[in-house]
Amino acid sequence: MKRITAGFLLLACAVCSSGQEIVLGLLAPTEPLPAGQEATLNLVALNTTDRALPHDEPPVLQGELDGARGGPWPVTLRLIENQASAGDVPARGYESLTYVFAVPAGARGRLVLTIRQPAVMHAVLDVREAEVAAAAKLASGREKTKRASGPDAVPAADATAQEVAPFAPAAPLSNLVPRSVTAKLKRSFLDNFSTYDSVYFIYGPDAPAAKFQFSFQYQMLTNDGWLAREYPFLKGLRFAYTQRSLWDIDGDSSPFYDTSYMPEFFFASFAPARKSNGFFTWLGWQAGIGHESNGRDGDNSRSLNTVSARAAFALGNLDGWNLIVAPKVWAYISDMGDNGDLDDYRGFGELRAVFGKNDSLGISVLARAGQGFRKGAVQVDVTYPLDVFFNNFAAYLLVQYWNGYGESLLHYNERSETIRAGLSIVR
Repeated sequence: MKRITAGFLLLACAVCSSGQEIVLGLLAPTEPLPAGQEATLNLVALNTTDRALPHDEPPVLQGELDGARGGPWPVTLRLIENQASAGDVPARGYESLTYVFAVPAGARGRLVLTIRQPAVMHAVLDVREAEVAAAAKLASGREKTKRASGPDAVPAADATAQEVAPFAPAAPLSNLVPRSVTAKLKRSFLDNFSTYDSVYFIYGPDAPAAKFQFSFQYQMLTNDGWLAREYPFLKGLRFAYTQRSLWDIDGDSSPFYDTSYMPEFFFASFAPARKSNGFFTWLGWQAGIGHESNGRDGDNSRSLNTVSARAAFALGNLDGWNLIVAPKVWAYISDMGDNGDLDDYRGFGELRAVFGKNDSLGISVLARAGQGFRKGAVQVDVTYPLDVFFNNFAAYLLVQYWNGYGESLLHYNERSETIRAGLSIVR
């Protein structure tokens, strides 16, 4: 604990140059939080001066919880009463206050909690289903109790009581990680990045054997800028980029068979979170322009430009088994001289249906009919989270089946059938 405190004070010294006398920050618990139940985190006030300073303890904090799987959800954090306070924050010291809040029932996965008053603060939370979070917390508590030794060891009975205490404050400074000097240099707007399409690497028996894809989207406006405050809907302006490659990894010199580069610029409208789940849930829509090409020239050049619109809705309980349906339509907006009959195979729309459950099995079916329902394609992705079997292994097992035309942009008019398997980090 002394080493952690010393590191905490060094961190305070490092931020003195910001000009703030009291620097506020959030320290989230290291264990997964249970969805639909109450949890705690710490607000830490750092005194960066050489004198004691008074600090007002806000009784309530208003925040917003957001993540790739849903949100944003409004969150209210309330100060736990009867916490010992020295009144002033000591020189080069800190004060830690514990707040309790209700984790939204529909929240899952890694989420970012943002609080804007009395200062802009962020914390990354890991939210799981209540049963999964309880099991992880119990296992963590038992491991800590097992490792404890000496006169300060916590007896097993007391450790168990701490594990089940509903309002037990999170251990202050438990997840404080020393930062390097370069961490003070702002070089990016990482909070504006999020996942978009699937990210995976898979391998199969048929050439080209390997296939991989990465994808992200970027929110164009900041959340706290005047433009976003005056016109909140403008936060839906997004840029996305997806790259998918087929790799003949087993061939001589392991050449890349074909790669599709797919930038997009679009507007997305997400439905607000509901306090209760119904059978039908509208998720939102998006519309924009997109480009796809394989980056080649001459006879091997392939490219297309489209305007598209997509909607999504869910059937079933979002906290349990559900079916997400996302139809998409598009129109071609430029000459396709190098692949003039591509629309015969791509058609003018596709349908994606995803059946599954958070932290469990997921089955995704993507279907394109092509013109006349004769030259389409179907892709089936079956995923399952590996952390169910291997704790702390953050990936999905992915098995993908493809049957139809156009798996590669280069040979869009050739039919293929194959199956591959591998890992996915975004499904």
